[in-house]
Order: sequence, then structure tokens, then C-alpha cells
Amino acid sequence: MILFGSSKQLDVLFDSSIIFIDAIHQGRYFYYNQRINRRIKSLGLSTTYAEGDEIRSCCRKLMALCLVPLQEIEDQFYNLRASLDSRLKQELRQLFLHFQNHWMIDIPLQMWNFHDTPHRTNNICEAFHSRLNRRIERSYTEKNEGVRPNPSK
Repeated sequence: MILFGSSKQLDVLFDSSIIFIDAIHQGRYFYYNQRINRRIKSLGLSTTYAEGDEIRSCCRKLMALCLVPLQEIEDQFYNLRASLDSRLKQELRQLFLHFQNHWMIDIPLQMWNFHDTPHRTNNICEAFHSRLNRRIERSYTEKNEGVRPNPSK
């Protein structure tokens, strides 16, 4: 399996003279959220995002669209937009327009939908080892609590 994480890597893929018939072309969840966060900042919504629970909640729901089933993305996007009061709609208008034009029209939904995607990275393994190491360290510390190194050595 070949993974492409950035738009530059996808450009290389699409400009390539070799076609990978069995390849699955899909982005990464981290980069998807990072791009939306950058758009929030570029639209000057950082302060309102940090201070306003309603706007933050709405933006997070927008980011979570990549986790819903593929056939429900459009309906959930329009439901989210319709559920906002007029003030929020006005504040988030540019963000919703960008999302609709870029993520729903320019980029195929399959490339950024992660609903049925199996884990592709070793993050699960790393998390397991991190928890295991913490438990071992805690257990070791509890057993050797009374043992102190000799300061004279």
C-alpha cells in the first residue's frame, strides 16, 4: 500500500506516468483537520474559535464530517449549516463556502472520508507501548520505593 499525505505528494501521483491500478488514493485525517484549522486561522476566526463554544463546536463538527459514512456526508453538511442561527451562519459563511467548494467539489469525497478506513499507521502500536511502559515504570517504582541509591558512591 502506498500512502500519500500531502497535496504535493498527490500532485506527484497524478503527474506520474505510471498508473497504480490497485492503489487506494486517500488523504490523512491529521492533514484534513490541519487544513481546516489553517483555513479557520486565515479567515480570522481564531479568536472566536478559541473563545466561542458555539463556533468551536460547529468547526469541530465540520472536521468530524470525514468520520461519517460516505453517503451521509452531504446531508450532514447541509444539516449542520441549516442548524446554525443567522449570526453564526454569517460568521462562518466563508468557511462553509470554502468547505463546500474545496472539500465537497474539488476533492473527491472518497479521498478524505475515513469512516471505513482500517488503521494504516503504527500509532496504535505506539500508544500500546506507551501505556505498557507507563505501567511497567509505575510497577517498578512501587516495588523499589524503599530502595534508594547510596549517595556515598
